[in-house]
Amino acid sequence: MVVDGQGSPAAHFSEKWPGRDATPGHWREVSSFYVANRERVECSDKQMWDTDDGRPVGLGMFYFLLTQAMFPAKETKAR
Repeated sequence: MVVDGQGSPAAHFSEKWPGRDATPGHWREVSSFYVANRERVECSDKQMWDTDDGRPVGLGMFYFLLTQAMFPAKETKAR
């Protein structure tokens, strides 16, 4: 399993997964799931995101937002 907050656009993938043909090229990879054995590694599915910033999705984005809430960025004072 590969988990990301906002991965590559669907148009950049060469691998196949269920739903690939119906996924718009600008949608971003959020999670990818693989089946592996000694002979091959094969993508079994992907979670894709439509890039709507008002609707973040995925475990990677959850952790990003959680850390932002726990450790907000400090404002710097201009000198």
